[in-house]
Amino acid sequence: MLHHKTFKSAGGAFVLALLLLTSCRDQGHVETPPVPTDPTRSFVERLLPSFGDELQEHVETASTGEAIRDLLETEAKKSWGRRIRGGIKYADLFQKIYSERGYRKAFARVDGLRKRGHITLDVLSQAERHALDSAPYHIARIRQLDSQLETPASSQFKPLILKPQEAEQLVKFMKSENIDPNQKGAMDVVLQRLLTAENPPLPRVKSYADEFAKAFSDKADATAELELRCADGALRYARDMRHFNLKRMDWRQLRDAGGGKVVIYGRLENTFNELANAKPEDALGVLERLQPPHPQYRAHVEALGRYRTIAANGGWGTVKKTKLEIGHQSDRVGLLRERLAKEGYLSPTISNVGAPASDPMGSEVKDTTNTVDQQLVDAVKAYQATHQFKVTGEATPGLWRSLNVPVERRIEQIETSVRHWRESRYRGEKDYVFVNIPDFHAEIYEGGERVMRFRVVVGNRKRECNPKTNKWEYPNATPVQMANMDHLIVNPYWNVPQRIEDEEIRPEMKKDDSYLEKNDYELIGKPGNERIRQKPGDKNALGRVKFIFPNRHNTYMHDTPKQKYFNYPMRAFSHGCVRVSKPVELAKYLLTKEELLSEKELNELLENRKTQKFELANKLPVFFEYYVTRVDDQGRVNFFSDIYRLNAVRNSDDPEEAASCRVKRAKPESTEGDEDAPDASEPRDVGP
Repeated sequence: MLHHKTFKSAGGAFVLALLLLTSCRDQGHVETPPVPTDPTRSFVERLLPSFGDELQEHVETASTGEAIRDLLETEAKKSWGRRIRGGIKYADLFQKIYSERGYRKAFARVDGLRKRGHITLDVLSQAERHALDSAPYHIARIRQLDSQLETPASSQFKPLILKPQEAEQLVKFMKSENIDPNQKGAMDVVLQRLLTAENPPLPRVKSYADEFAKAFSDKADATAELELRCADGALRYARDMRHFNLKRMDWRQLRDAGGGKVVIYGRLENTFNELANAKPEDALGVLERLQPPHPQYRAHVEALGRYRTIAANGGWGTVKKTKLEIGHQSDRVGLLRERLAKEGYLSPTISNVGAPASDPMGSEVKDTTNTVDQQLVDAVKAYQATHQFKVTGEATPGLWRSLNVPVERRIEQIETSVRHWRESRYRGEKDYVFVNIPDFHAEIYEGGERVMRFRVVVGNRKRECNPKTNKWEYPNATPVQMANMDHLIVNPYWNVPQRIEDEEIRPEMKKDDSYLEKNDYELIGKPGNERIRQKPGDKNALGRVKFIFPNRHNTYMHDTPKQKYFNYPMRAFSHGCVRVSKPVELAKYLLTKEELLSEKELNELLENRKTQKFELANKLPVFFEYYVTRVDDQGRVNFFSDIYRLNAVRNSDDPEEAASCRVKRAKPESTEGDEDAPDASEPRDVGP
């Protein structure tokens, strides 16, 4: 960089002389006068190291800008459907973006992809890891164009370096043209005027630019297409990974924002700008941040890869019923052992089934591959625990049914959960309540870490055919939703919903005149317009605590006197609200966290049965979501029953037909879970 230093010393001669003069004086009595600054000279000094790269970029932009503009104009005229099917889908958005950028490219150069472009292509190429169809992302075409543009000729154009006298001439030129070095885009203004001046002040720069442009003039169209294909692929990916999800907005918010397309386009433009403005090495982080932020998403993507590997290696074979008593021997036991090892419940066993082996001392060792031992029974128990069966280690029809589900079906279940996570209302909150409906569990997160996990009971599987739509509906299903925890009530009353009153309580009143009194109900309101309410106490359907998060479904979480329901692996018994197995612990957590009540005071309040409401300052988000898989702390995939057939309908070849009342299935399509249910002779559960 000798030329840079030489230019800098020439511009600083005055400063050097001043320093020499003042060095002979008494520094304690003489103040050094401020050094005069020349903004234009300072600008050129900062420009010198990158001048050659900036020149190439400017010439490229000039030579390919028109091609980008023409291609976008052609694509924007196409129908939306044609653009989706192989065209530049976001051509209309790119017209705005690239015009504002002065048609500077972000992903490509005339000799192929930039580093940012290569990183983007790598991410798009791995989209199927996320259960995304990568076909619309132009991957093959991007690779073809990148290969087509690669050329050794580019190596002959090393970035031009200005000589000291040229740098000095550039300073004079900027001043003569009154170019403000502090204006936005000053670099482009300087280069534009340098290259279009009638008498070029820097002939060597003009000659270099002309040769550079000529060498790649026939590649402008291909470069423009490569840039836009890569940009379009990136935004298609961003849309599919995150930006399509509008579930956190209600219809009023969408209306005020101008509609869903306006919102999504705004998000896409932000992502483009993040990518284009990020350092090339930071582009990967921009794309990775599009992924759902919940740790379950990443765990599911990893699990999906494992199960796809199992499938690629042949999957697993069919297992047949056999005894699971310690010491029992059968070839079927060996097949069961191999089956469980495939999913990681047992270490793989390497042996010649039925043939004796030898230890190092030469004595014969009996092969136990086909013998039931405690290790195998423990593996069966672990499998039962992750598939909603009672953990007994015993052979049941449901166990064999579940074990024989093909790996392809398991992959489909995991893929569906991956897609559901992208549709989640969760957006990275650190403190929240999370209920996975098919998992029958609730979790409390604080600072991004799970601090509580407990069993819940969710809405039952009662089905009704809607005569207007001719589709099955689950009137008591717990809804997928998000709301904010507003308050809780200790020792609540239960105001019985009209539907439950009409369908369940009043029929009992006709059978037994004392039904209300026996169950601590009372009539409130004016005669003729009376409603039924249940008083606080041991029989109250809401138990000791009610947790309220206002929502349009009028659902909430609450305690329950019917504790036995928590003992069932499948816990779909309520009328839509969520019953919690640890209501007092949850109440303590919420109340003590906000210093509203001590643990001792809460216990005293529960004891005296006085009804009291507590407003919460920290409105914790509450998420009710629906995933038929979960990756546990051991990394094992838990598979759940599709209790409301949401996935069965979604994944059907004909969702309309699958939801139709013509489909006469009495139970949800599921291979998981015990079919245990309360005895029909037991009193009806009329809780919310």
